Amino acid sequence: NTLNEAKVPSPIKKSKSLHLNFEKSNSKVDLDKPVPMSVDSTPLSDLPVLATPLSDYPRSVTPSSMFLSVETKMDSLPNTADVQKRLIPLLTQLKLANNEILKYFIEELKYLKHLESLRSYFFLQDGEFGRNITENLFEKLYNANFPLELINCRTLQHLVFSALDNSSRFQENSNYLSFKINSLPKCFDLGDPDVLDCLSLTYKVKWPLNILLPSDTVSKYDQVFKFLVKLNRVSWVLKKIFLELKVLAKETGKKEIYLMSSPQYRKLHQCRHVMTHFMQTFQNYIVGEVLQPSWELFERSLEHVTNLDELYSAHITYIKNILFRCMLNQKSVALRNIIQKIFIVMIKFYDYLRSRHWVCEDGLYVHPNFSKLDKIFKNFEDFVVYFFKVAQKVTKSGYQPFLIQFLDVLNVNDYYSKKLLKNT
Repeated sequence: NTLNEAKVPSPIKKSKSLHLNFEKSNSKVDLDKPVPMSVDSTPLSDLPVLATPLSDYPRSVTPSSMFLSVETKMDSLPNTADVQKRLIPLLTQLKLANNEILKYFIEELKYLKHLESLRSYFFLQDGEFGRNITENLFEKLYNANFPLELINCRTLQHLVFSALDNSSRFQENSNYLSFKINSLPKCFDLGDPDVLDCLSLTYKVKWPLNILLPSDTVSKYDQVFKFLVKLNRVSWVLKKIFLELKVLAKETGKKEIYLMSSPQYRKLHQCRHVMTHFMQTFQNYIVGEVLQPSWELFERSLEHVTNLDELYSAHITYIKNILFRCMLNQKSVALRNIIQKIFIVMIKFYDYLRSRHWVCEDGLYVHPNFSKLDKIFKNFEDFVVYFFKVAQKVTKSGYQPFLIQFLDVLNVNDYYSKKLLKNT
């Protein structure tokens, strides 16, 4: 009866707001579950004593008396029923204690609310916050004369507060959020997609919440955040290319007809469109095949949580699953390196386009760097075709099955599969 009255955590109902229901009871007792024992906890009486053969043999004792003493010792050992009677109340008390600890972290410390905040900030699931903090960061990056204009506490704090103010959501845990300066570079290499790795987004909580949210766990969130910032920066660069080409059409005025008839102008628009398609497909994959499904899997895993260790383990599995699907783990380094080169090429395309101005020659607008831009775009396509080839092999092997949908959308009208056949 005592066991049946013990209350343990029951499944979490899947909803937008995570919640644990502690009302259901679970009468199962894991009596057969092995409990590990450390070396330090092993009784000294159980350790074997070294001795020479027959040195400790009691010569005066007859074999019959030896058997009698063994039987007496065996009779004195507790039987299985006695052990179970003692274990049941202990296990019941353990379940009650685990239940109360979970209640404290979930209901009083609002642990699940913190996980939702981490998801909103680090994974940019709060759209307004993500758009504001990334775009303002990129603007200051390109307008800074030297790194100290951006890499300082006041500017970074202003970026965070401004992004929070522009968000329509209630920011109940925003006071834990801040930027951390990892290093101060001598100059910004704008051609490097990882130029902003000198910054980290942090989320500092105090004890006892830091038991479940230690600094190494938050650093995994920051790893995903840096990756998403890199994606957003390349998308921001492609938007800048579109705006520059569009503004150029307005600035030409009456000569706009000459610009629109320029083969170079049309070609650069086509290049921009192909690169934008790649980035939009990649970002849709991250949101639709990585962030959202991983969160749903995490919600389902919480249905089986009964103690603090299992809650921590479920959360670690969740963040590691995201790192795996984002190809940020060690085994995906080959795919990640190809993607890095694709990002470098797209940023280089933007740098060469904005470095020179269009000129009108013989009634046609031309760009002084057009030949270089054309080579850069061909380089981009070569890298994407190679990525498409490698990713297909990876998905067929079953290692990254989530990439299949990404490759299908990327290969619209068999664009890259046809190029792959031409190369072979």
